Amino acid sequence: MDFNFDALLFFLTFEPMRATLTSKGQITLPVKLRRKFALLPGTVLEFDEHAACLQARKVEKHKPARSVLGCLRLAMPESVADYLDAVRGPVELPRRKS
Repeated sequence: MDFNFDALLFFLTFEPMRATLTSKGQITLPVKLRRKFALLPGTVLEFDEHAACLQARKVEKHKPARSVLGCLRLAMPESVADYLDAVRGPVELPRRKS
């Protein structure tokens, strides 16, 4: 049986971080957590009420894909063929054999 020194070290050095709930339902997150997760003033956290323990996730301000949806509509040509001509230049297609 191997002895797990990492687990022992963790057990001996583990100090739980604590926060006290105020009468308004507010807590101050420990600096260590705020730095680790880049939680700045104004950061929005989302809580999962169905989780087995208190769980919070940082809410991203903009979804990358959603932030660009529709941005090309104003610049888009009338048809796909016009768009392709504008992007790659006009292309002469080979003639079909009869």
